[in-house]
Amino acid sequence: MIKKILCSFSLWCFLSLLPQNVLGAEAAIIQDEDGYTNVRKEASTKSAIIYKLLDNEVFTAFYATKGTQWIEVSYRDKQGKMSSGYVHRSRVLHLSELKEYKGKDIELSYETRAFDAEGQRIGKNENGGVATINGLPVWGTDGGLPRRETTAVNLTFKGKTITVDKSKFANLYEVNKDYTVYVKGDHYFIKQVHSDGAGGYQSVWVISQKGLQQLWIAAGE
Repeated sequence: MIKKILCSFSLWCFLSLLPQNVLGAEAAIIQDEDGYTNVRKEASTKSAIIYKLLDNEVFTAFYATKGTQWIEVSYRDKQGKMSSGYVHRSRVLHLSELKEYKGKDIELSYETRAFDAEGQRIGKNENGGVATINGLPVWGTDGGLPRRETTAVNLTFKGKTITVDKSKFANLYEVNKDYTVYVKGDHYFIKQVHSDGAGGYQSVWVISQKGLQQLWIAAGE
């Protein structure tokens, strides 16, 4: 039992250090008439601006800094590196606050197969739990090997097929079929929760007439 607890704790620590793997994180976008919002290094208007979040760019919203009106956020910068900073609460709009889209012209489905470990590089953490597969963090398990891997993502928008490169879903395991679509202007946000029963995570596919704009992922449900 002690070994199991230590393994779970180690996995939690590992996940907390991964890009956008923040337990209890929420998907959010900005609400700003300027079309962008400044991310500050510290929770103050006097702090340095370290990034600009753009309209419809999904980021991870953590929680309000105690005693202030600032929310800690995590995002992927232009170089693809995970970074964090602070945004004023008034500029943060959680996806759940958006209007739910009921149209039938957006479809998302996955093709999966039983996971086969043969030929795949399995990285372990210090307690023997699965940490990476082929160098990528594992989404959808709680330290064990996944049961099902994703082989294709089928995404259509208003009758048009949106091509999704394998690199986008290579480490998405135990995917679920259910989703909710939110809409803001000409952008649509397809939100899902995936899990094998323990390793829950969220995903948001952002699409528009121009195609796939972003895939956001974070741990938790």
